[in-house]
Amino acid sequence: MELTDDDRATMLGALMEVAGHLSGAGDDDPAHLRARWRRAGMRAFAADREAAAAAGVTGQEEGDAAGGLPA
Repeated sequence: MELTDDDRATMLGALMEVAGHLSGAGDDDPAHLRARWRRAGMRAFAADREAAAAAGVTGQEEGDAAGGLPA
């Protein structure tokens, strides 16, 4: 959000480009992109959990920090 200065039009445009890539409009295999982006997202969720644990943050329910994904 901060990288786009919270500009919804920019974020929507980026998501539309992602959707195009996943529908085969780009040079990369859509299945490879999904797998690569999923791994990156899971690493980010894990890093967030580790940072919260190191800071002593408690009380986060499953899915709170990970957008509904299990810990």
